[in-house]
Amino acid sequence: MNIRVAQRQDMASIQALYQVLFQQMAQYEPEYQQAASQDIGFLEAVIAQKDSFMAYIAEVEGDVKGVIILQKQQTLPYNCLVPKNSCFILDVVVSADMRGQGLGHALIQQAKQWAQAQGVHYLELSVLAKNERAMALYVKEGFTSYSTLMRLPLAPL
Repeated sequence: MNIRVAQRQDMASIQALYQVLFQQMAQYEPEYQQAASQDIGFLEAVIAQKDSFMAYIAEVEGDVKGVIILQKQQTLPYNCLVPKNSCFILDVVVSADMRGQGLGHALIQQAKQWAQAQGVHYLELSVLAKNERAMALYVKEGFTSYSTLMRLPLAPL
């Protein structure tokens, strides 16, 4: 396995990973999520490292099998919040055939190294409540719950 910075030639592989992710999200929450393709403009900004983005891929035998996308952020100007730099993990995606083989761990370790080099105080991420496998990985990596997003449907969708 090789972890490296994502490059333009990785776009098609990253796009394919996102299709798997979005399909999985749609299965977990069909009322709120749908199968889709990731926006190419977004991926181009990430790969160009615009807006404090960073992306790493995991390669196995020359094939892209995982991706992690990060965004460096600052605390919102809200008086009760302690100002800090953070890094939000937008997505961690590992191909279905490689899950449970350490790619997610390796990508998160790379994210931690990058974030520390950026002077970041903490990492954050959001995960669907039904994605128990991903949650187990994040807990194993040391993440703890900070906030819970709750939803109340008011009308049939």
